[in-house]
Formats: sequence, structure tokens, C-alpha cells
Amino acid sequence: ARAWRNRGLKVQAFKAGPDFLDPMILEIASGHPVYNLDLGMCGVDDGAAQLYKAAQTADVILVEGVMGLYDGTPSSADLAIQFNLPVLVTIDASAMAQTFGAVATGLLSYNPALKPAGVIANKLGSAGHGKLLQDALPKHLTWFGALLKNEVFALPERHLGLHRAAEIEDLDARIEAAAKALAESGELPLPPLATFNPPTQAALPQLLASKTIAIARDAAFCFVYPANVDCLQAMGADIVYFSPLNDKKLPEAHSYWLPGGYPELHLEHLSQNTHMKADLKTALEAGKPILAECGGMMTLGDTLNGVAVFGLLKGASQVTSGLQGIGTQHVTLNNQNMSAHTFHYGKFETSLTPATIATSQYGAGEAVYQHGSITATFLHFYFPSNPIASAALFLS
Repeated sequence: ARAWRNRGLKVQAFKAGPDFLDPMILEIASGHPVYNLDLGMCGVDDGAAQLYKAAQTADVILVEGVMGLYDGTPSSADLAIQFNLPVLVTIDASAMAQTFGAVATGLLSYNPALKPAGVIANKLGSAGHGKLLQDALPKHLTWFGALLKNEVFALPERHLGLHRAAEIEDLDARIEAAAKALAESGELPLPPLATFNPPTQAALPQLLASKTIAIARDAAFCFVYPANVDCLQAMGADIVYFSPLNDKKLPEAHSYWLPGGYPELHLEHLSQNTHMKADLKTALEAGKPILAECGGMMTLGDTLNGVAVFGLLKGASQVTSGLQGIGTQHVTLNNQNMSAHTFHYGKFETSLTPATIATSQYGAGEAVYQHGSITATFLHFYFPSNPIASAALFLS
């Protein structure tokens, strides 16, 4: 993304699958907000509309895949075939020679419906190694370039994935160094052209006109899909932001949204912000809708990892060493179906009875709790999957 941007091209990046962290990195690389494409959570119509909109102004559209090309259901390959996107595979070539050509050929011909773009080789031992790999490619596959194995290009990780972009002080320098190295390794040609059809989506009803929604946004609460904010604004909502970590006063609003993030890394600050706790309690007592997703729910409980937090929900949360939930899920709220995803290491022990329980391809999913005007769950909702149901979360 950065290498093409450095050539004066406008690059619009997307992330395959329900992901918050990779888009933060891609936004720094491309210079533009990054949206998600996922056949299970977002759906075909939403993806088609997002791609068509991007194609009106972008010179290059880049969709970062998820896992291996054919891993998961639906996979990155399924996404590429659905939208006729050419595929550029990146292969760890650190222990390969001529086999590199066979692996690339196999990946890009395994499903005949796939449109090949070419190959990038990663973690090379030397420039000569790269020449060996390039020569191993069959003539019909394009060499897009290569990166030497270099710790300068590596990015730090923790239990939920990459660190947030804002936490990596030299992130821009790392991206720039990698982009320069990639550009110097080959011509980095443009991918084949793709065509997208105009969407047939109708204008959204103005259900949130004259309503102000306050969204928590700081180092502890940062998992928000840009498409969710767009959806709320398209229904007439005014959006303001606040920091449960640092603000001493809750902004005036009709409703509040505490998304997921990393509250477990900021427990001391959260536990000491008694003003925020008091204001949220006042909002609850006034019947103002509060949506708390994942880390937001854990913060509204009595304790998180044994530390007293905001105490608006009866329950104790703990971040464990093992994964507790993952994958796309679907839930019915007020007789309306919504898509969502879950990915967390947290547990929430509570006496509250779930208002409903989501479903996944593996059976029962995450619980959704309703306590007064609070809706709380480990799910991360995707609002464009059902804008009307999403609006109801913020209406009293």
C-alpha cells in the first residue's frame, strides 16, 4: 500500500474478515480509513457497495486477506472469486528455492475460478535468493517483488494480534523502509483491472435524526468498524467521542457506546476514574441507552482481573490465557437479525440472565445481556447488516 502510495497513487485498502488491528496499520500505510470485507459478517451486498464506492476515487484497491488463501469458510479465495478480485500471494520463501514456483502455481491454480495477479516473496536470505525464486516462476505469473528477512520490518504482537498502530512509535518508519525495499526489488506492477457494479441499496431511514451518540475512543476502547460509524451517521446521528480513561466528565448525548479494546491494560486509570463511573451511572439511571461490547462490557462489570471497575453490571470479568470465543455469529434482537463477530480471551461471570444468545456455524454463541438501558455482550456488532436493529440499540 505504501509503495504504491509513494508513486503518487491513491490506495484504498480493505481487510478481509472481522478485524480491527490490521486496518489500523493499513490506514497508516495507505493514508485512508480501512473498511472490512467479509462474506459471513458483512455480506455480499455490503462488500459490493464498499468496493464500488472505493473504485470511484482510488487508483488501486488492496484487500488484505486472512490466514492462508483457502483457509476458513468463507476464505480469502472465496472473497476474491465473489468480487472477481485478482489475487497476489505473499509466500514465506525463507527455506525455498525452485519449490517457490511450484507453491505459487499450486496456490493460484487450485481453484480455476481464481484470477491470478502474481507473487511476492517474503523473508529472503539475499538478493541472489530472490533472483533464484523469480526465475522459478512460470511465465504466466508476475513477480511483484520481494523483502529480505529484516527485523526492521517486523511488528510487535500480543494476545489479540498486532499492537495498535498508535502504540508503535516508529511504525511509519518501518512501513516506509519496507515499502522502499519492496519497490527496489522489482517493478511492483499494477494489478489487473477489476470492474464493480453500482449498488442497488436504498437510502437509510433517518431513525437517529437529532440524536447524539457518544462513542468511547482511547487506548482502552478502540475496536470500532468505520462502517458502523458511517451507518449511524447515514441514519442522521451526530457522533461525539469521549475517553473513559482520561475524561472526567461524560459528554452530553442521547446514548453511549463503549466498544471493545484493551481495558485490561489500563485498569489502574479506569478504576481511579470515579467521575466517569458516576456519570455513566447517572446516564443509566436516566434510561439513556448504553451499548457495551466485549471490553466495554467487562469494564461495566464489578471487577476486571480482580480490580474494581465501573460496577454498572453485576458480574466479574477475567482475561484468561486461552481463547474463549472466535468467529462470525448471528443474533436476533427485537425480532431483527444482526451479524457480528467475536474474538476474545475474556470470561464474564454474572447472575444476569441472557436476553438472547447468538448462533454460529458451531452452535450456540455469545450471550447478550440487557440490564436497564444497557445492552452488553462479547459480540462486536456490524451495524450495516441491519441498520434498523442497530438504530434500536441507541434509542430509548
